[in-house]
Amino acid sequence: MNTKRTFAIQLVVMIALVTLPQAVPAQTSKAAADLINAAVASAQANFVNDFSYNYEENWANISNDMADKSLKSHSIEYQVTFIDGFPYRRMVFKDRGYLTPEASAQEEAQIQKEMAQVKAMTPEERKKSIQLRRRTILVFNPAQLMAYYFCQVTGQSNIEHRASTDVECKQRTDISIPQQLKELLPATYNFGIDNEQPFFATTRMYFDSDKAEFGKDSTELVQWSLINGVWHHTSTRIEFKKTTERPYGGIVTDTFSKFVKSTSPLVLDEATTPAATTASHP
Repeated sequence: MNTKRTFAIQLVVMIALVTLPQAVPAQTSKAAADLINAAVASAQANFVNDFSYNYEENWANISNDMADKSLKSHSIEYQVTFIDGFPYRRMVFKDRGYLTPEASAQEEAQIQKEMAQVKAMTPEERKKSIQLRRRTILVFNPAQLMAYYFCQVTGQSNIEHRASTDVECKQRTDISIPQQLKELLPATYNFGIDNEQPFFATTRMYFDSDKAEFGKDSTELVQWSLINGVWHHTSTRIEFKKTTERPYGGIVTDTFSKFVKSTSPLVLDEATTPAATTASHP
């Protein structure tokens, strides 16, 4: 399992908003909306640079698989290389040891297969693939955030020695959210938005539904870091509780490091850079 975009694809689905006529809409503050808008715009602009870097990806501290009778701890390290804007993930270590020659050969065969698949794509298919990655760089859909949540500025903090503004977004109770979506959406988002270069330096999601991927009272914390003028996704940490379906609670952590500028930068045109904007409620 790779947690880098665990929830992003789920949250892209747009469902019509049904407002209860007798309810007074919760209102997102203009200050919060402006910060979110600026951070979303920055994320869209940052996409090109973020996907022009090679990096190492460490899947570590997997304390259990949520159902096994005994606790487990695994550590897996991947090397991610971008060629013509497409990422190729190669496992290089497992449980702190080198792969066997057979496992290394399998990894190489998988990389060659993926490269052949990309090479066989038509220009339109390549463009669509890039568009999909662009839409899922955030762990939430901006339009959904403003439709189903009200957001407020709650304070100031420091993230990696950089000043940031705290924004809390709570799921709205004055509207009817489709049940199948409500069960998957976080109850709250807490953002740490960088002050100097607006960006979602941290995104913390709290889930209060048993239907959520990691169950009730689970949390996901996504961290981005500004490295050489580019925002990079550097870690994702998921904590989940003991439940009937998941008798063993635990922690899943992905870390991403050692970013090296690629010699094959991603080139986009207007068709691959759709705008994403939000607005405060009227």
